[in-house]
Amino acid sequence: MGDLETIIFDFDGTLGDTLPVIVEIARDKARKGLGIEINQKDIEYFRGMHVREIIKCIFSGKMPSEEIKQTHIGEAVNYIKGSWKSWWMLPEMLKEGLEDFYKQRKSIKLYDNIADEVNKLSMGQNPANKRYEILVLSSNRPDSIYPTIHEQGMHCANVYHSIRLFGKHHELKKIMRERGWRRRKILSLSDKNSANTHLSGMWAYDTGRILYVGDEVRDVHACQKLGVHMLGVTWGLNNEEALLKAGLPRECLIHKPSELLGRVEYLNQIIKSASSRSFEYVS
Repeated sequence: MGDLETIIFDFDGTLGDTLPVIVEIARDKARKGLGIEINQKDIEYFRGMHVREIIKCIFSGKMPSEEIKQTHIGEAVNYIKGSWKSWWMLPEMLKEGLEDFYKQRKSIKLYDNIADEVNKLSMGQNPANKRYEILVLSSNRPDSIYPTIHEQGMHCANVYHSIRLFGKHHELKKIMRERGWRRRKILSLSDKNSANTHLSGMWAYDTGRILYVGDEVRDVHACQKLGVHMLGVTWGLNNEEALLKAGLPRECLIHKPSELLGRVEYLNQIIKSASSRSFEYVS
């Protein structure tokens, strides 16, 4: 097992300030497709919820609290309670939302100072003096992402597109597989006890080579499934409370871009410590 080599950044809400655009698209689709109006107070409630819970909230009327049930959202969704027809609308609404996002891609900006901090990681201007490979993972089309990244000066080796709303761990496996960080496993005690190894079927994944940086509860869950180390930013879709509740350690939170380098070095040391344990592979 080796040291940390690749840092994967979620785009929406982590690198790109896409929340205002996504909120407006969601409001438009909810209004036209379901007859629901979503206000700013509702958005604040949603920041503490998993995306799956948000979808259930809107489509089934199961609001996050009694207080929000008193708002116009609670009243508007009553007519679709128990109606499976509304759930069948979800895939088409998501597709239309991605198309609308693509049309507005040129208006997307990176968060202030995030590009400079990421570039320090890729150029070796960090505490480890190491050039990390920087990747971006997004549910949006890569051609929606590239203009923002390159025009605003952020260095990135590749952009991966996750077509699964709730399956980012599959993309993380793909990235490790492409880099040869997957081997046939030996079922030994050292494999089972290694903190930097994920066992899946006949394969063992060297999760100590990658670090994920995201902003959502579903990011936390994806990394937990694989044992991948993660840093969570608090300026994106989900708030600090939601990330902590999902199981992300407090010391893995980032409250502003200037904290990124220090947090990466912190986890790099943890990964190195775990890598000192024995690990067996067969080809």
